[in-house]
Amino acid sequence: MTVLYRRVLGAALDDMPPQLRALHDSADPRAWSGQAKISRGAGVLSRLIGWVMRLPPQGDAIPVSVSFIPKNGGEEWQRDFGGHALMSYQYQAPNAQPGIINERFGMIDVTVALQTDGERLVLEPIAWAFGRLPLPNALLPVGQSFETQIDDRFVFDVEIAMPWVGRIAAYQGWLLPTK
Repeated sequence: MTVLYRRVLGAALDDMPPQLRALHDSADPRAWSGQAKISRGAGVLSRLIGWVMRLPPQGDAIPVSVSFIPKNGGEEWQRDFGGHALMSYQYQAPNAQPGIINERFGMIDVTVALQTDGERLVLEPIAWAFGRLPLPNALLPVGQSFETQIDDRFVFDVEIAMPWVGRIAAYQGWLLPTK
């Protein structure tokens, strides 16, 4: 079976920077590590939602490690932000359109459109569900999120915000392969 991001992006993956290809175009388990800055929302509701989502706490220069484990045609992502674990499972839903991927965080499943934008891979949430129950798109978490390469590093910039709530969390950082 073809690697998840190769199936989802096809030949567009070939035009991505080398570190994005290395991270996303492998059928082997792999581990990457680096550093991140995490910002959290200031409002009571945004802090509560961040806590419920088990998002890592705010901080600068936080050590990050991510293990990517191919599983059942998708990938399990095991993230560690300075001792705070955050796991998800990425997969391509049956009959999904090209460029569409799903990421499951516990019972929450987010459908994301992956778009290439020059040297960046842009991630745009387009739908979500609790288990099999679709949730209203009017409440869909949004944000400006992308991956790219700067110098020789894989760079990520992820923002999670909600309508009427504002920023829940944002994390920016870099990764390099560790094995």
